[in-house]
Amino acid sequence: MAYTPIGEKDLIFIDTETTGLEPRIHEVIEIAIIRVNLKLGTRIIYETKIKPQHIETASPKALEVNGYTEEAWAKAPYLGEIAREIVELLKDGIIVGHNVSFDTSMISGALKE
Repeated sequence: MAYTPIGEKDLIFIDTETTGLEPRIHEVIEIAIIRVNLKLGTRIIYETKIKPQHIETASPKALEVNGYTEEAWAKAPYLGEIAREIVELLKDGIIVGHNVSFDTSMISGALKE
């Protein structure tokens, strides 16, 4: 198996906030991405709230934990408006984070819609 040295690929740190724990039911309502190119010493920082389309399926506890209010998310874009940006930021790098499998499953589920 061939390996690519870590310095040859960007590191992509991700974190999401969601309306619950089930990718098929719940939505990403906030995402943070930091993309670091170690070779060039550059980084891109992207963070945004995302307006939920199915707030009725949200877990009340998840909304409480994430501080969700209609007012705080009033000017947030819908996922469809920013999906291309997110895909570009996540492309061709090494994804790093806490509980990455959860974050990537939620992002993947959301982008499939």
